[in-house]
Amino acid sequence: MNNSIDLIENAFARDVVAGLSARTKTLPSRWLYDERGSALFEEITALDEYYLARTETSILRGRRRDIADFVGPDAILVEYGAGAGIKTELVLAGLRDPRGYVPIDIDGVLLAETSKRIASHFPSLLLHPIECNFLDVFDVPFGGQGGAMTGFFPGSTMGI
Repeated sequence: MNNSIDLIENAFARDVVAGLSARTKTLPSRWLYDERGSALFEEITALDEYYLARTETSILRGRRRDIADFVGPDAILVEYGAGAGIKTELVLAGLRDPRGYVPIDIDGVLLAETSKRIASHFPSLLLHPIECNFLDVFDVPFGGQGGAMTGFFPGSTMGI
């Protein structure tokens, strides 16, 4: 296994064998996040029955000051599974002079839309979208160009 493609293929094979060998057949949702999968997920999170996103959004709104104090000024926010970035905007708006944002997502179309919207709301923010799978190997940009590099991995959007 010398590259990320081998890692992805082997992880996918392990997940398929394990999930389809189980009594109750399952597959991790991470393998469904293409453009259509992302659109479906956004629709699901808007349903009344899906309280997780609303609850998490409420917590992020209510704890913005605590998050800003923890992260500090000039932060670089790295978000795994950026999706539509709705919660990201709350976090970025609460931070003190955020320096950069690195949205990471497997859906390039949604990533481009999210990046464009975030850039319009935060014009001074350095923005470097990365289209990839979480298992891909990639360099994180902006090293040494800001304050703390902080990972943001909202819980309600994680289906691994």
